[in-house]
Amino acid sequence: MMDTPYNIFFIVIIVHSFLLIFDYLLKFWHLPWYLTFQNQYGIKIQLFTITWFTTFFNRYIQKIGNWRPRFQKIWFSFGMWISLLSLPFALYFLIQSTYILLTSFIWDENKSNRNVTPFLQPAIPGINIPVTDFGYYISTLLICSIFHEMGHAVAAVREGVHISGVGIFIILIVPVAYVRMEELENLTSNKQLRIICAGIWHNIVLVFLTSIIIFILPWICYPFYKYNNGIQIVAIHKVSFLPM
Repeated sequence: MMDTPYNIFFIVIIVHSFLLIFDYLLKFWHLPWYLTFQNQYGIKIQLFTITWFTTFFNRYIQKIGNWRPRFQKIWFSFGMWISLLSLPFALYFLIQSTYILLTSFIWDENKSNRNVTPFLQPAIPGINIPVTDFGYYISTLLICSIFHEMGHAVAAVREGVHISGVGIFIILIVPVAYVRMEELENLTSNKQLRIICAGIWHNIVLVFLTSIIIFILPWICYPFYKYNNGIQIVAIHKVSFLPM
C-alpha cells in the first residue's frame, strides 16, 4: 500500500489529467457556453496548471495605491532599503542551507557536524510536515503569496504603472498569486526597485506581525485554559533527547 503523500500526489495527477482532457474536449466541440465561461471568469487550464485571472480588484488596488501617497512613498522606499540590505544575509543562509542539505547525504557517521541543522529547510508535506497539516500549509502559501503580490500591485499604482489585473495559478497543488503590470521597464531605476522590493518588504512585515501574534498568543488564550488542575509537563530532561 502506498504512503499517504504518494496517494495525494496520485490523486492530484488524476484530477489535473481529467480537467485537461475535459477542457480539450469542450474546446474541440466549440461549445459556446464553455468558451464564454472561460473568457468571463478568466480561467485557463494547462498541463498540471490552472490559472484564474480577473480585473475585478483593479479599482480597489487603485484606491489603496492612491491613499496617502506621501506616506506610501516613505513606506516603499524604506522597504526597498530593508530588502536590499537583507539580500546578502538571505543569500548566505540559502547557500549555507543548500550546502548542509547536499553534504548531509555523504557525511560519515563519525563526523561531529553530521547533525548540523540548516537555517532554511524546504517544507514538504508528508516528509517534514504532517499530512494532517496540509490545509494549513496550502493556506499559508496562498496568504503569503497574496500579501506579497499586493505589495507589488500597490507600489506599482503608487508609481503610476497600469495594473492589467490579478490572478492565482495552481501548479499541481501549490497556489501562487500574481499581478500583471504594464510598461514597468519605462520607469527609473529607483521606481522599479521600489516596486520589485515591495513584495519582499511585505513578506518581512508579515513575518514581523505573525511573530508578534505568536508571542502574545499565550496571553490571548490564557482565559480559555485551566491551570494547576490535572497532570502537566513542566520540564523535559535533556537526556530524553539523546539517541538510543
